[in-house]
Amino acid sequence: MMSTDIDRLLNLLMHESAQARDDDRYMFAQFATIISAAVVLILAMAALFYQTCLDVSCPTDSKLTPVPLWVYVSAPILPTVLVAYAVLLATVQGLRSYYIRTIEVRIHQLTNQDHSDLPIPSWGHLQIDVTGQTHSRGFARISWWLIYIIISLLVVACIYLSTRT
Repeated sequence: MMSTDIDRLLNLLMHESAQARDDDRYMFAQFATIISAAVVLILAMAALFYQTCLDVSCPTDSKLTPVPLWVYVSAPILPTVLVAYAVLLATVQGLRSYYIRTIEVRIHQLTNQDHSDLPIPSWGHLQIDVTGQTHSRGFARISWWLIYIIISLLVVACIYLSTRT
């Protein structure tokens, strides 16, 4: 390839890398917002449903508000949709991570940085050390194990609380 072709390709790859990183930042902010909204919605629903009972089995002298069955059945739909959308965003974010790393490798090849300890740009490769579960080292791996243990304990506690009589 000629020098001008390499320069054009390098400029294109640098622009694409910047755009992909911007998309990654936007997606991360959107992901955090959706998860926060889902948690707030679930807590609000829990607070509201704490003061209700099914209209056919609600005692007449009760202070609880009778609610039709369709409200109980349809209530989890919105939080489920929000969580499903968050899973979709996480999947797209994972794919974008592979794409960013591929662009970075190509930039490293064009700029003869293949054997450098910290080639520029390296955001995708550095990010995988912290967020990637199979490639993470040291404290990042401990953090992932801590997250898994806490989530497992929360699920077991929820199951215990919901099944005890």
